[in-house]
Amino acid sequence: MGSDKKKINIEVGARLKQIRENRRCSQSEFACALGIGDEHYRKLENGSTSLTIEKIYILSEKYNVDPSFLIMGRRGEEFDFDTYITNCTKDQKNKLMARILEYMKSYFSG
Repeated sequence: MGSDKKKINIEVGARLKQIRENRRCSQSEFACALGIGDEHYRKLENGSTSLTIEKIYILSEKYNVDPSFLIMGRRGEEFDFDTYITNCTKDQKNKLMARILEYMKSYFSG
């Protein structure tokens, strides 16, 4: 079981790193949000230690992290952009587009 646990920790750590990078946050920012030190956070990302339920909850609440994706690598329903745009209100569409533009701006600015 020890090697299975280590493998799971490494996989979760890799997804945690991916999420953090997608959010364009530093390791220090995520560590601070989780209430842990930078070294402890690095151990989470490299799989040396595992996330607690409390930390997963914080990530879900603060960063909208899907716990199923973080733990299992599975997403809920896949997002279909065309279906969403077809079936949303003008206000919902405007909010989505504003968020996309905000994300692109931060992504390309650094």
